[in-house]
Amino acid sequence: ARFATAAFVTGELDLVREQEDFLALFAKPGLPPILALIGSATPRKSRAEMEALAALPQVQAERIPGSLAAHEEYPEAVAAAVRKFMTA
Repeated sequence: ARFATAAFVTGELDLVREQEDFLALFAKPGLPPILALIGSATPRKSRAEMEALAALPQVQAERIPGSLAAHEEYPEAVAAAVRKFMTA
């Protein structure tokens, strides 16, 4: 946590407190397609949140290697998933 932001460390990062409220943000009409990248080594609690988001009909999920910083760990896999999503 040495380099973590105060908002992350104190738990004040999220604007919503309940998963239900978070998912409701993505149920609004007129939103563009949504891509959720889920890392294979994502911690259990974070993965549960990501899988709940991925279960929404307007969300396309891609499973990629990595964890919460997959963009740093596996940038090629992230780029490939984004490229596939953007050209679909």
